[in-house]
Amino acid sequence: TYYFFIRGTARVVSADDNGINLSFKDTGDDVDITVPLGPEFADEVRNGTGLLSPSDYPNAQDYNGISAALDHIVETQVLPDFQKIAKVGTKVQFAGCVEVDDPSGLKPLSLVPISVKVE
Repeated sequence: TYYFFIRGTARVVSADDNGINLSFKDTGDDVDITVPLGPEFADEVRNGTGLLSPSDYPNAQDYNGISAALDHIVETQVLPDFQKIAKVGTKVQFAGCVEVDDPSGLKPLSLVPISVKVE
């Protein structure tokens, strides 16, 4: 499993209660990135930064607590704001984390955003 912290600019191609789909292209419906709107994101944000190691913490509960706190921020602050601006055709600048288990799963990437704004 690999974790990456990515940023870029993309166009909203669709948005519904399940997720927001983004494309790097100016036209068409190709989906390059999907942003799921589910309640849990596992460890992508914590691991995607590459800044934290389990050995930095006295126990697994403390280390996992960081993921829970970061997930809470994404769920209560980032995603609600993203949903408000995610209109088809809108260009957004984003930063976030992705987890890649299998190279065949590179498209679309599943992004956990930590920052999103209208370009």
